Formats: sequence, C-alpha cells, structure tokens
Amino acid sequence: MNDKELELLKKAMLNEDEGAEYYLFQSKQWHEKSVCENFKILAEEETLHSEWLRELFDANKSFGDEKIMSFMKDMESPKLFDWTDVKKISDLSIKDVFKKAMDMEDASAQFYQSIKDDATDAELISLLNSLIEWEIAHYKSFKEVYESMS
Repeated sequence: MNDKELELLKKAMLNEDEGAEYYLFQSKQWHEKSVCENFKILAEEETLHSEWLRELFDANKSFGDEKIMSFMKDMESPKLFDWTDVKKISDLSIKDVFKKAMDMEDASAQFYQSIKDDATDAELISLLNSLIEWEIAHYKSFKEVYESMS
C-alpha cells in the first residue's frame, strides 16, 4: 500500500469516527426509543467500520516513518457529517434529522468510491467495496424511515 492510500485510509477512519460520534449524539437527543436505538446501532456500525480501517492501516503502515506514525495529527476531516445545527437540534424535526443522515450516508458512499477510484491495493479496494455497500444500506434504511414520515 502506498503513502497516498495510507493517507486516504486515515481520512476514512476520521470520517467513520465522526460518524460514530454524530450518531451517538443523535441517539441521546430523541424521546422515541426506536429512533434512539436506530442511531445507537449506526454509531456502533460506524465504530466497527473504523476498526476495520485501522486494522488495514496497522497492517500496512511503515514503522519508523514519522509522517505515518503521526496518525491523525493534523489530519483534515472530510467534513461529511454536518454538525452545523447540533446546538439548535431541538429546532429540527426528526424528519429533518433523517434527511440529513441520508445525505451524510450518501456523501460517505461517494467519498469511499472516490478513494476506491484512486486505490491500487486489492485489500483496500475490497474493504472499500464493503464500506460502500454498508453506507448505501444505511442510506436506504434512513430513506425508508424518512419516506414513512411523509
């Protein structure tokens, strides 16, 4: 795996960590138990995705390479999870939150597709294919709930 792919892996890990944090936050914001559980499960899945990416990263990083060892230091977020209205979350309807979640999952799938388009490592490509499928499944799950609210 080349340095560019390792850097992309770090960005992907950061994205999954941010997603887990966002969904965990959302799981604590709503009174409807099923909504809270749905967000909690998604947070756990995002954490699992991050663990997969870390395992691949750890298996391919160059020990002793100071740049690689810096890990997430100074890593810029892909900014796929939108925290802009978290402080006024009570002003949003649950439908708005599900729409935002749909958009973020779609953006994550596209982000992983763009990484895959630049990847050459077979193991990375395989993992990205799995992540893309999961993000699409998350999107469809949110969409189903969103449409049921109409």
